[in-house]
Amino acid sequence: FFMSKAVKFTLGKLYSSGLTRILAPDSNGELHEDGERYREITDRNELEKILLKDNPCKYHRCEDYCELLQGQLLDDIGYCGEGPRVPDILNGTYEVPPGTSRGTQLFLESMQRHPDCERLSNISARSSVEEFTRCWKRAREQSSSHGSLHNAHYKVGCENKHIRHLHYALSEVLFRSGCYLDRHRQGIDCMLLKKPDDYRLQKLRTIFLFDAELNMNMGRVGDAGLASYIASGDMADEQYSRPCRSAIDHVVNR
Repeated sequence: FFMSKAVKFTLGKLYSSGLTRILAPDSNGELHEDGERYREITDRNELEKILLKDNPCKYHRCEDYCELLQGQLLDDIGYCGEGPRVPDILNGTYEVPPGTSRGTQLFLESMQRHPDCERLSNISARSSVEEFTRCWKRAREQSSSHGSLHNAHYKVGCENKHIRHLHYALSEVLFRSGCYLDRHRQGIDCMLLKKPDDYRLQKLRTIFLFDAELNMNMGRVGDAGLASYIASGDMADEQYSRPCRSAIDHVVNR
């Protein structure tokens, strides 16, 4: 880590700037080495307009051919798994509509709830003020997020008793009521380069930045689930997604 910091400092790359240009497909643009024509866009308004039009296509690309998002399967399951036949799928009693592909059938069969899931499903991410404080003190201050409050605000807020308790009370709204705050429903698309100096629109990586508090809440849910899974003794020994283990150990052992 420290060697990486030293190299970036020496090369003057300690901080990275935002995306200031893209290459959008255009039949009248300049010929690129990949054989396609592109037009360079540097104006912020035009750049944002194109990205706002292109990004939704990435998230909805499979809707035209995914069987789960069409016809009777969509009516039975729903977009978010809230459909009337979801309990049948979990219980292994669901009968797929005629004409469903074999791959989709196997996928739905694999969704049957394991007998031990009832025991593992009673997971609570609710915590004490002390545990809430420890989580935020471990958080990385540099992590990006959406909204006016980022990790640094929460980390500093934990130093004050009244602010700490206020943030704790707001974070517990999710776990005690199941309701999200309005700011938890919002985010921002962040565009990154997959490869250095490759600004082609279709080669950009899109990541979605959530609210900092929601990021922490989701992390707490994940930690609670992982802790319950480890405590049950059901996690495979070769699974390295757990505390005190790393992926490199798995590579070495393999």
